[in-house]
Amino acid sequence: MKLTITENKHNTLLQRHEVEANLEFTKETPSNAQVTAELAKQLKTEESLIIVKTIATAYAVQTAKVSAVAYENTESKGKYEVMTKHLRKEEEKRAKEEAEQLAAKKEAEEKAKAEAEAAKKAEAVPNEEEKSEDEE
Repeated sequence: MKLTITENKHNTLLQRHEVEANLEFTKETPSNAQVTAELAKQLKTEESLIIVKTIATAYAVQTAKVSAVAYENTESKGKYEVMTKHLRKEEEKRAKEEAEQLAAKKEAEEKAKAEAEAAKKAEAVPNEEEKSEDEE
């Protein structure tokens, strides 16, 4: 896959770069994720700040025109990009999984703490029993 940037306009109002590029590839058309990774490498920015708008292929030719935007920061991306229904579902799913992992981790910590306290009490109880046996 060879990606050549043909146009790179800086839009100061929206805090982003609007990129047009030509893409040459072999076999199947590259996925949005692959194109995003290549653009991030060439623009020297994070992949999470790049949105691929279109990958338009020509019939029977292994070239495509790519249209994408690269935001300068996450705030501007969140402000100007519309979250699609399927992306919103993925985000909710990811947030739910993170919450479950956090809850499981917290529960494990509490259980370990309770076991540690029980072990301390168990150590303290035999000492008291020994004292009572010594007294008799």
